Amino acid sequence: MNQLTRSEAAVTTGSATAVVTVLIALLVSFGLPLTNDQQVAILSTVGVLAPLVATIITRRLVWSQKSVEEKIAATARAASGVAPDAPND
Repeated sequence: MNQLTRSEAAVTTGSATAVVTVLIALLVSFGLPLTNDQQVAILSTVGVLAPLVATIITRRLVWSQKSVEEKIAATARAASGVAPDAPND
């Protein structure tokens, strides 16, 4: 994954939509016989799928503050030799 996607994962949605829009325009200008309805259908599909893909990517790259604090605390306990917390029943 490139640095832009790592630092701004949500940019993926707009980027994907823009790339597909440009590709459709290029293909149509070079003679691909796509009707306006087909172009709209393709862009609509990308408009729905791009946010889903961006969500999956973003979720893998973003941690909540609580998760980070728990990870730091667990690492500190392990480094100091303190036994991990007992699971809550």
